[in-house]
Amino acid sequence: MQKKGIFYLGIAVLTFAFTHIFDKLGIDAGVDPAVFTFFRVFIGFIFISFIWLPQRKPIKNIFSLAVIGVLASGIGVLIGINALSYTTATNKGVMQAMISAVTLIFSYFMLKERMPNTFYPTFGLMVVGLTLLTSNGLSETPNMGDLMLFLTVPLIGFCNVYAKKTMRDVGSLTVSFGRYLF
Repeated sequence: MQKKGIFYLGIAVLTFAFTHIFDKLGIDAGVDPAVFTFFRVFIGFIFISFIWLPQRKPIKNIFSLAVIGVLASGIGVLIGINALSYTTATNKGVMQAMISAVTLIFSYFMLKERMPNTFYPTFGLMVVGLTLLTSNGLSETPNMGDLMLFLTVPLIGFCNVYAKKTMRDVGSLTVSFGRYLF
């Protein structure tokens, strides 16, 4: 990997790591989750626009971009930020780890990608761990925020795979731009 790629990867990892914390701080400060979601997506749109617009590529496959945008950047982000009214940033971060596993399941069915042999026991351990975490060791039922986050897992997993499928016809920057546009 080139140094430029490592630099961008580092920024992406750090940004993603702090997202849940800043989302929780915003919600705890009293910002309405819908308003917070709107501005979070709007600011993302502004940033991606500065990268995408100079290329002046035509937008193809608008329906797919709209599906990805509405489900991932709209409904998924809104539910995730609303969930922080009821749960912790830690639980949100741990729940996000399930998205990778669910993405793998969707890619198996939608893209015919192979699943590693270790997937099933690993996925089982993840489900058990999340169950124990969100139920406080099975001593209580998961709170509303954890249940809301659990709903976002298949939604985002589907959108990840659908975005990859869409990238057969449209570049990754256009998919990112469309995701924030819709």
